[in-house]
Amino acid sequence: MRFSIVMPTRNRANLLARSLKTALAQAGDDYEVVVSNNCCEDHTDRVVQDLAHPRLRCVRTERVLPMHEHWDFALRQARGEYVTFLCDDDGLHPRALEIARQVIDRRRPDLLAWNFAIYIHPHWPDALRRNTLKAGLYANQVRRVAAARALRSAFDLRFPSPFTLPLMLNSLCRRSVLERITAAAGTLFPPTSPDFSSMALMLSAVDEYLWLDAPLMLSGTAPEGIGATEPANGQAFRTYIDELGGAPAWARHVPLRQQTSLNNIADSLLRARQLAPALAGYDLNWPAYFAQCRGMLEQRDRHDGDTAADWQEYHAAVRSRGPGFETQIAAALCDLRSVPAPTEHPAIEPVFDGLAAPLFVPPARGEQAGFRNLADCAALLEDWLPARSLDPQRFIDAVRDALSQRPQVRRVVLYGLGRFGGHVWHALEPWLTPRGVSLRYVDDQVSNPDDPRAGVLPPRSEWEQCLIVVTPWEDDAIRRRLESLRGERGRHYLTWRDVATGRANGAGRRSSPSTAAAHRRT
Repeated sequence: MRFSIVMPTRNRANLLARSLKTALAQAGDDYEVVVSNNCCEDHTDRVVQDLAHPRLRCVRTERVLPMHEHWDFALRQARGEYVTFLCDDDGLHPRALEIARQVIDRRRPDLLAWNFAIYIHPHWPDALRRNTLKAGLYANQVRRVAAARALRSAFDLRFPSPFTLPLMLNSLCRRSVLERITAAAGTLFPPTSPDFSSMALMLSAVDEYLWLDAPLMLSGTAPEGIGATEPANGQAFRTYIDELGGAPAWARHVPLRQQTSLNNIADSLLRARQLAPALAGYDLNWPAYFAQCRGMLEQRDRHDGDTAADWQEYHAAVRSRGPGFETQIAAALCDLRSVPAPTEHPAIEPVFDGLAAPLFVPPARGEQAGFRNLADCAALLEDWLPARSLDPQRFIDAVRDALSQRPQVRRVVLYGLGRFGGHVWHALEPWLTPRGVSLRYVDDQVSNPDDPRAGVLPPRSEWEQCLIVVTPWEDDAIRRRLESLRGERGRHYLTWRDVATGRANGAGRRSSPSTAAAHRRT
């Protein structure tokens, strides 16, 4: 058996059904899907039985286990040479194992990880975000990453963007490596965050790993999720804390007791360090820890304001570190603004042959794109990569081309381009500034373009001097919004679709030869 896809689950049968479909959609006969039933009381058994797939088997715990113990139990059931975990709210790209198979055959890594897109499930509380895909920019490269460098980044709490660290949820690790870790440490998944503690333990056992910068996974966001409900102290999060022994046991290795993901991660890294001698040389970056805790408290102040006790604890802990520590925290805040980039790691080969590098997959809403659930979205993702991906350089060339046709433009507005917008910004700013053209970035995070919060555009009186570069999110709807605002056919903006189809603006002018050539090259 080459691969084991291990799926631990507890009373989330409706989510499991969709996730299982993405796992069983993988090509080949060299993998198994292992559903680990943590004494579920819903219809999980029926979901598995109804699928009746030859590569699917189900195991069951004898009693309800805390999450970290259940994951260790589930790992012991795997038979494949390589193992990955798939949560019951996540999904796999249809070619995930096919791509992994090719990379493993060529490179024989002990550990490989991949990038992901985000899928928000249809029953999410915020109606504007339901059944949506959040994707973005992917380099479409296989990169070699030194384990020591990744560990230093993790213990510094400087998490790269995009996320290049190998969690058990976005990785395939050789089972012999995992067995060696558990034999020495007694567990692969110490609490409080089993995905981060297992990451540190896996990195302690290898010299390097491969990272595939392509969306081979859908990371699901659902109301039942522990991470999703943590900010609101929701039921799934409270149940998880109770299983760990309650709030006093939440974070034993960190000085603050804030119930936040940062405390969760920091505590997990320190627990892993106790279990692996190879991690002894890594200490947590305490100024960075306090800097981020402070930021989270300030954010809570802006929302709920019930932070007096937490601030008191914070200031007492900072004072205990001695004089000058506040200065270290201030310096850490500056360092944290410099996020490690994937380009720091050498590229080896493309993930998907024949696609742009980098490639851009635009976000999408299910009702427009034709998906109703996680399984639908995963299946469509394969078709979208060649059809909807866009080389960012082509977009940049189109902006330059449009400006050359409109000498009156004095301002470029990047309207809600998200991660893609940052890439365009850095590419355009050095080119625009000497020409006296300013650049403005309106980060539109509201999915409904008719919502008045959906970005703030310049006054209409200034539009003759503007080129508005429109987000690929809700592309047609935002175009209609702009046209209705002006009451005329749009002449001063371009969109992702304009460039992808060879059209340079809303009025339909064809792209220049340079832009068309860039289109043909990719």
